[in-house]
Amino acid sequence: MRTGSAKYRSVFPRYADHLTLLVNGNYWDPKFSRLLTLEDCRRMWARGRQPKLRVIGDISCDIDGAVQCTVRPAYPDNPLYMFLPETGRVTDGVAGPGPVIMAGEILPAEIPREASIYFNPVLRPYLPQIAAADWRSDFGGIRLPPEIKRAVILYHGHLTPDYQYLQKYLK
Repeated sequence: MRTGSAKYRSVFPRYADHLTLLVNGNYWDPKFSRLLTLEDCRRMWARGRQPKLRVIGDISCDIDGAVQCTVRPAYPDNPLYMFLPETGRVTDGVAGPGPVIMAGEILPAEIPREASIYFNPVLRPYLPQIAAADWRSDFGGIRLPPEIKRAVILYHGHLTPDYQYLQKYLK
């Protein structure tokens, strides 16, 4: 059963299967419905299924909150853990049947407030074009603003043309 107002029913879980990455940063209070429950996670990863959702970045880091599989914070020296929906346990690292969780409890110390204030208005004008891009196309055909396209280092698992020089360091 979901917590929250009887007048509100979240439709988010039906769309979660279509995501590869979820970044949650909203304020949450127990009087509100959760964005992603343990039940949602168990359903998505049931019987060995591997949905598209691979990584959850919970920058609000509300333990047992809006993203209920945020069960502990992650730290700079151990930044990721794997949530195992079947058991509700976690393992360090990124291997296993469940979502990789990055829950930044000390994010304000990791990303200065001034940087957030600066980048918000700088990036906002690009968001409609980023959201409208056809991410299935090849990199040459993706319609992104040039400033954003030049910032993309990897696309579909491959270095983009401006970053091919990095290949020699990956061997």
